[in-house]
Amino acid sequence: DGNDSTKLKKDQQQYGSLSIYSSTFEEQPSFELGLGQPM
Repeated sequence: DGNDSTKLKKDQQQYGSLSIYSSTFEEQPSFELGLGQPM
């Protein structure tokens, strides 16, 4: 879980205002396809 938390923190720093998106990213994979896989 530690790694996941760190990764999420990194995503939030990268996307900034899209931090909310990062949280719902797991629940709604459609966002992943829509945004072109931010990973």
